[in-house]
Amino acid sequence: MSSTPRGQRTRRLIIERTAAVFDASGFAGATLAQLVAATGLTRGAFYFHFDSKDALAEAIVQVQQERVLPIIDDLEASEADPMRRLVLLSLRAAELFVGDQVVRAGSRLMTERSLIRRELWISYPWWVTTVTRLLTEARADLADFSTLPSSEWPSTTADAATRETVALAEHLLASWTGIYQLANAGRLSEMPDRWRAFWMFSLRRLCRDPDRCENLALFADELADQLRDTAGRAAEPPVVASSG
Repeated sequence: MSSTPRGQRTRRLIIERTAAVFDASGFAGATLAQLVAATGLTRGAFYFHFDSKDALAEAIVQVQQERVLPIIDDLEASEADPMRRLVLLSLRAAELFVGDQVVRAGSRLMTERSLIRRELWISYPWWVTTVTRLLTEARADLADFSTLPSSEWPSTTADAATRETVALAEHLLASWTGIYQLANAGRLSEMPDRWRAFWMFSLRRLCRDPDRCENLALFADELADQLRDTAGRAAEPPVVASSG
């Protein structure tokens, strides 16, 4: 990796511009010719920074990780309520997925990790740990999930309550992942409505107190408008600078 400011800018440019190719075609479908052409650089300049498609894929996933991990730290510093923090965490993740092509490309590349000859970040354990912690902090607000079949849940933790919380976290994450894939397969503009519907259904089952559920549902409803703004900006064509 180049340590000069110019080299770092070129490296960032390559990552940002080739993300669109990986997002559209995946690792298997993207050719080196397409990737080089997307950057506008010469093949030599491209190879100076990335000697293979695998190395570029690894860098894109690394950037995705760098953009995702700070979300929870920011929320813990700004939002004391763990249930609101959980809703906001899913919003920030959805905004990144809708508005950041590098994050979307990284997500697709991680699903194709078996084709890539590099070690890629495995995001799922981090997500499970993070959501489980938020649910644990919010336990007083949660409905009774003791009927979940958690006694045989694949967890090393002997505590039944923790197994139930992990099971719930994995259920929520599976739903979020499904929403992302449905939106990406159709139109990203559909994400806000799917995100809102998920929380309208889920909160009424998650919360112990109906009034608490209703307040959180109103909160999610307001945030859906924010996500619509993000999706709208992402759908706008890029501004091309005048050559005049």
